[in-house]
Amino acid sequence: MKKHYKALMTEDGESWRNENWNPNPHYLRHCRATHLSSVVSSPYTLMDYFGWASERMPLRYIQRGEKKILEET
Repeated sequence: MKKHYKALMTEDGESWRNENWNPNPHYLRHCRATHLSSVVSSPYTLMDYFGWASERMPLRYIQRGEKKILEET
């Protein structure tokens, strides 16, 4: 059985590996929504892409992305 590897860069630039990391579909979907929320500003685009029925979920991702941008500046 193949092992899944995840390499992350720590703040000091060193690589960290977790040999037991096994991504599930929910985690991958969350990562995609997080990434797209930083690129797409319309909640309706995210709703259409992910099949969400209400504006609640896309707005949650967009607000988190905006908060992160404000913290970085």
